[in-house]
Amino acid sequence: MEKLNYEVLKNSGYKGYTLKEAPEKVMQFGEGNFLRAFVDYWFDLANEKAGWNGKCCLVQPIAQGLSEMINEQEGLYTLYLRGSENGQKIDDKRVISSVSRCLNPYEKAGYEAMMEVAASDDLEIIVSNTTEAGIQYDPSCKKDDCPPSSFPAKLTQVLYHRYQSGKKGIIMLACELIDNNGKELLKCVNQYIEQWKLEDGFKKYVNEECTFCGSLVDRIVPGRIRDAKEVAELEEKHGYADPLLDVGEVFGVWVIEGDEKLNDICNFFQSEFKFSSKNLKYDNNISELIKSIDKQCKPVEKNAGVCVSINNFDQFLKDLNKDEELKQKFFDILEQSNNNIIFIGNVSSKDSVVLNNQIFLPFKL
Repeated sequence: MEKLNYEVLKNSGYKGYTLKEAPEKVMQFGEGNFLRAFVDYWFDLANEKAGWNGKCCLVQPIAQGLSEMINEQEGLYTLYLRGSENGQKIDDKRVISSVSRCLNPYEKAGYEAMMEVAASDDLEIIVSNTTEAGIQYDPSCKKDDCPPSSFPAKLTQVLYHRYQSGKKGIIMLACELIDNNGKELLKCVNQYIEQWKLEDGFKKYVNEECTFCGSLVDRIVPGRIRDAKEVAELEEKHGYADPLLDVGEVFGVWVIEGDEKLNDICNFFQSEFKFSSKNLKYDNNISELIKSIDKQCKPVEKNAGVCVSINNFDQFLKDLNKDEELKQKFFDILEQSNNNIIFIGNVSSKDSVVLNNQIFLPFKL
């Protein structure tokens, strides 16, 4: 059976959303199951629901990776989100088309292409998930390595080339599962700036014109299907073979800590998605606040939602974790409303957003 690509997908009779051509607005370090079931899924929704019109250019963080497979399929892959909503079993198929290609920087052509993307006017965001060990300073990495072995060293090269090309700063969304991932990554980049004796202007560019966001991600991603019988059945059903097929759970949360620069990149969600805004004051009565949220969030139509601004979201979360019964009630509300609720509040004195399953929305009310 033929492998998935745009022509094969068309011939299969697929009626879902796809976007074949768009500017590469995201450079993504990592091409594994989690990022493709999580980050690339959100950007795919942004293309369909908000007219974002962007693509993610993936970069292999290590020499052995999926670049050949991804490029053979023209960036396309099938994603199944499985679980339950409102007591109903969910097994939703979506062909993700937010990926343009995947580069292997351990090959000369791939390294040069990575630098071309780094200097692009279209580039706005860099995303990473290079495992818990990925954000580490390795003093053996040199400025002229093509590429250096560590991810922070690669990122320093990318940002330095962008700086030398006179391009604007980027938003950095680190998804590695370590505390203060954005700050730790910035710390490593600054160490390479010092080690490589790069100019003060570049250091200012990295620390003032680029925004390194801390983020927390949550979605269970089993990844590929290992049951050969199920794989064969799905290939017959789809009308194509897809060795990159990915599986994730329906529920997903993305918490992003950043500043107002996020608004410049992601404000399309505020205007394009069907969100109503509700400002609720938290006066330490968590039971009353949850009742208010429950009232405000009904009914919620599919692909619409409610944006709830809580003046002290940090305290709300702390209090929520103290009461298991209220915590369960809170999650029941999320499930009943299709998880289309955004919570914005004062978290660590910075603008932060919690993403619940459907919408990626960093902005201030």
